[in-house]
Amino acid sequence: MRPLSIREKQILVVCLGTILVYFFYNLGYKHLKDLSGDIRQEAIANEKLLKKNLRVIQRWKTLSPEYESYFQMFQQKAGEGEEMSAIISQIESIANQLNIRLSEIKPRKVKNADFYNVFPVNLTLECNLQQISEILYILQTPPYLFDIEEFHLEKRSSQELLLQARLVVSRTLIPD
Repeated sequence: MRPLSIREKQILVVCLGTILVYFFYNLGYKHLKDLSGDIRQEAIANEKLLKKNLRVIQRWKTLSPEYESYFQMFQQKAGEGEEMSAIISQIESIANQLNIRLSEIKPRKVKNADFYNVFPVNLTLECNLQQISEILYILQTPPYLFDIEEFHLEKRSSQELLLQARLVVSRTLIPD
C-alpha cells in the first residue's frame, strides 16, 4: 500500500470532518434542541398552572369570610354524645314551639366519614298535615339545617285528622 498524497489526506480530513459534524448534529445538537423544546413546553404549562392557581388563591381570599360563616354552622363543637343530645334538644324545642307531640325520639349510631360525622335521629310525630309541613320546613332551614333521610306518613284513625309521621333526620357536622 502506498502512502496517501497531500491532496488525498485533505479529502480524507474533509470527509471525516463532515461525518463527525453529521454525528454531532444528529446525536448532540438535535437531541439538545428537542430536549430544550420539551423543557420550554413544560415551563409554559407550569406557568399556566401557576397563573390558574394564583387566580384560585385570589378568589379564595375574597370568598374565605363567606366560607368561614358556613364552616361555623357545620362545625362540631363538642363530642359525639354532647352533639347528639344538643340535636335532640333542638328537635324537642322546635316540636314544643309548634305544639307537636313527639311520640318517639331515638338517636341512631353516629356515622363517621373521612372528614365529617352524620348524626341521625328517628322521630315519630302525631299531628296534622300543616304542623308536619311546618316542622319539616323549620328543620331544613338555618340555623338547624337538618337533612330528611326518610319520611313515612300514615293516617292515625279514620275519624281524626291526626297523622303519624315517622322520619329520620340527620345533621352533618365537621369535627375539629
